[in-house]
Amino acid sequence: MPPDSPLSSSFAHRSPSHPIDTVSPAVPIESQPQGYGQDSTVPASPHLRGSKVTYARQRSFLDDLLGQALPTDLEQPDPLISPRGSSEHIPRARLIAIDDVNDDDDGTVRSIYELRQAGGNVRYRGAVESIFEDIEDPLNSVSGRSSALSQLCGKLLDSKLARQFLDCGFDKRLVDCLSPALEIVPATLALCAFALASQGRSLPYILATAAWPKLLNISSILLSVQDDISIVMQAQNSHLSRPAQNLVQQTASQIKSALFPEDSSIQLSPSFLMLNCLRITVSAFQEKGECPSALPTTLLKQLVDLLLSQSPNGDIYRASAPGNSQVLQLGLSILEMHTTSGGPPQQAHRDILSLLKDMHELLFAKDDSDTTGQQIQMLYIRVILNMTNNDPMLCDSFATSAMVGQLAEIAITNFGDLTEDSLAQENNPLNTVILALGALINLTEQSEASRTMFLEAARGGKSLLDRLLHLFVDNVDSTSKVILLLHSHLRNGT
Repeated sequence: MPPDSPLSSSFAHRSPSHPIDTVSPAVPIESQPQGYGQDSTVPASPHLRGSKVTYARQRSFLDDLLGQALPTDLEQPDPLISPRGSSEHIPRARLIAIDDVNDDDDGTVRSIYELRQAGGNVRYRGAVESIFEDIEDPLNSVSGRSSALSQLCGKLLDSKLARQFLDCGFDKRLVDCLSPALEIVPATLALCAFALASQGRSLPYILATAAWPKLLNISSILLSVQDDISIVMQAQNSHLSRPAQNLVQQTASQIKSALFPEDSSIQLSPSFLMLNCLRITVSAFQEKGECPSALPTTLLKQLVDLLLSQSPNGDIYRASAPGNSQVLQLGLSILEMHTTSGGPPQQAHRDILSLLKDMHELLFAKDDSDTTGQQIQMLYIRVILNMTNNDPMLCDSFATSAMVGQLAEIAITNFGDLTEDSLAQENNPLNTVILALGALINLTEQSEASRTMFLEAARGGKSLLDRLLHLFVDNVDSTSKVILLLHSHLRNGT
């Protein structure tokens, strides 16, 4: 205890000619703590030793220690050691109900456990706050911020520490750190931390509303960087020191295993992580039945260009290739949200979205075992349906023989594959049939070119319209069975 503290000054007033003889006879003198009346020092917790410790934090911490360490005798003012009025400056000790502890031995064990847990929480909070101070310090170097974010990701890799992170409300503080002022490597690590903190839970809606504009502000910088972070950090303009590079490299491999354990081929690139975090946030809006604000024109162009770079381009299996399929799924999911935002059509957005017609090879038939390809196909059809619903002027852009022909082929093929077992599946063929027919209806209603293609004779001298009519007439009797099966599955919750 510092000699200038109020408590030590009170002990200093004790006169040596007046020995303390007022101890209650019910309490043995030996039960008094050693050093009673002597100066003592209480070592500060390790997280309080840095130069950035605020006076409020240290004072609060010392008050807690004094409150736990002082004997209960000090709760009553002693006229021999305290002048009138000086007792107001002595921190009051927290009273412990001795009788309660003696009644149940488990209470003592429980109290010790709770004290240890509280101490652990204080140490954890102090350590994380120290990390955030390094991240938020505008004078800190790129290496310093990258190292701090790597340490934060390391804590979030532990599920127990990740729960503590959320319980302390640090996820909101992490969102506040998502700033265009961050360089590429620190910003990428911040996205890693955001994804780790969101793992295993639904992102709270209030946090999603705060994160969405922050993510949009940094997306234009990161979407264009498709190299793995291990390559990005070695670039000369990354300004990372060798120790910082080693720490980031070590942490990145652990992050990749934690976030994407089933696909080791994924590159932990700024672009991919940006898409992943946008998708996490979009999901939170969808669960609430809401839509976030539409994508800015610049970001929309970057996203469409990225999807075009991952599209088949003549190789129908390229879309299902590792890495490519993940980008397509994430990107199309974000576009699906954008096309349902309900905003008025803009010419700039219309010109960008019309480029998606060149991805029509995603509509080609998929093997039953290619579940990833089927998911991408359905997402692409959803985007087409939403676009043509919201902006009829896009129907002429998508009025190509490949687009109309493949949508009709999907409806015909999947309708013929409907069975009781297939209807019980989550992604059953009926969903695909409905989506494809919806897109066809939009195209043929709004585009003269689409109607012409729909009526032209093609395979076997029959038009697409003739084939669809023949299929429906042959299966009209099974319609009631399909409806009954669907109602049955809905009642059973499948």
